[in-house]
Amino acid sequence: MIIKEAKHQKDFFRCMKVRGRVFVDEQHVKSEIEIDDLDQTCRHFLVLIQDQPVAAMRAIEHEHYTKLGRICVLKEYRHQGIGEKLVNHVTQFIKGEFRLGAQLHAAAFYEHLGFIPYGEVFIEADIPHIMMKKEVK
Repeated sequence: MIIKEAKHQKDFFRCMKVRGRVFVDEQHVKSEIEIDDLDQTCRHFLVLIQDQPVAAMRAIEHEHYTKLGRICVLKEYRHQGIGEKLVNHVTQFIKGEFRLGAQLHAAAFYEHLGFIPYGEVFIEADIPHIMMKKEVK
């Protein structure tokens, strides 16, 4: 398994392919919502197994924190620790305060990784979410 920053166009498109399969095909999020203007300026990370893209996420760096988002693992690769390794890799790579909007069904996963929920439940793309944060030094 390789975790890498998607610095080249080929890897960026591989991230988009994974996200499309998870969010658009599986969760029925509209593609015009799933891909947004932030994708052009944020950092993208990709997980490869035998050169096949299996997971992806993005990191949007703000002045005082980094917002993680679009964290996804292909269905056939879930429950193998890939998502945990991806999030841990990126948070150790960047360090600092991290925030994310977790789909409510995934909040326990992020709590397991040390994220703390805050705020009220909100709806994004017709899916309930909760904000979560974590500090990595």
